[in-house]
Amino acid sequence: MTFPAAVNQGLAWLVAALFAILPLAHVPALRNLLSLAAAILITAVLMRERRMPPLPAWPMSAWIALGAASALWSADPAATLHGVLYSMLLPAGVFLAAWRVAANDRAFDRLRWAAAAGVLCLGIMVALVFATGRPAATLLSDAGESSVIYYWPGVGVSSTFAALIVPFALFAIASGRRAERYAGAVSLAAAISVAMVSQNRIVWPSILVSCAAFIAWLWPALAPASRRLALAILCAAAVAAAGAFYYASLERRIAVPELGSDIRVQGWREWTGIALQRPLLGHGFGRVQVHLEGERGLAQSTKQREPHLASHAHNLFLDIAVQLGVLGLAIYLALLGVLLREYWRLGGAGAPGRLRLLGATAFSLLVAMIAKNSTDDFMDQAGVIAFWGYAGMLLGRLDPSSRS
Repeated sequence: MTFPAAVNQGLAWLVAALFAILPLAHVPALRNLLSLAAAILITAVLMRERRMPPLPAWPMSAWIALGAASALWSADPAATLHGVLYSMLLPAGVFLAAWRVAANDRAFDRLRWAAAAGVLCLGIMVALVFATGRPAATLLSDAGESSVIYYWPGVGVSSTFAALIVPFALFAIASGRRAERYAGAVSLAAAISVAMVSQNRIVWPSILVSCAAFIAWLWPALAPASRRLALAILCAAAVAAAGAFYYASLERRIAVPELGSDIRVQGWREWTGIALQRPLLGHGFGRVQVHLEGERGLAQSTKQREPHLASHAHNLFLDIAVQLGVLGLAIYLALLGVLLREYWRLGGAGAPGRLRLLGATAFSLLVAMIAKNSTDDFMDQAGVIAFWGYAGMLLGRLDPSSRS
């Protein structure tokens, strides 16, 4: 094996190991080490090959540059630069690494099954909790303390990974290979079990809209019989999602007719006011900076009703507006728009069977991320690395320019 081939293969195994551990708690050092190693290796590979990065890398560079520059006006420059490293630079490195190694079909399969294996581990923890006779409430803490659920990541992170893995489960189920369909069904079952015990409400609309996005992308290419089957499945999924949403509301003692008076609605109004204090460039990047502004700017009555509301704005785009202003929000939307454009160009109308299926998976992933972070924001630490890693993996499999 030549040296470049060995480096590429090593990079593929490195990213696969990272994907497998991302959903787990108590592994931040290993997660950061693997992400940093992947970022350094892909930089060396791209420089040696003198290869241009994919198109989304350019708005991503502008996004990182603005985040780093915000240290100049941030109240805590060190915390801002820390956030840039862990929530911008490392995810960008993993995005490029996954894009590069997914050019190889076997490496792509290894990456997506490694990602599914991570969520399957969470599903096994759920099964172990019930097998040992413990109540499901054991899994509602931020992280488990017993040996059975020590690596449980908590409600928000576990439900986020459940939403993000569903598009890959749909991709496997829609594949023509029987073994792959069975494996996809197992992944989907694991994701649903994790979502159910998390008692997170928004995960169900997120899964539903991601399924709808998957079907909508494939719709023009489906035969009439397949369309009827897809609609029947989507209707059944809508009924199941509504039931799960209602069940989660009951478990959390939230009356469904009162959802419109959720404290987050008041919180969004107050966070919008905080964002408008510095509308152009924001208060500085980083969760530490956002928490500081929340403690300063939110009304005391709001913080008393929901203490967690001061930690961040509970909406991805509003959080970005608070941190980096209108300019940062515009760059981020441009980044997502360019990513979607590439997915459509490579896997949209006119693309052959499997590429069209990959395009549907990518679109479903993008929709799932936006929907899941519409009432919260888990695009930091493991969540942000997972999304950009998965997005880069799909782009790399679609993009012929990523191939040697």
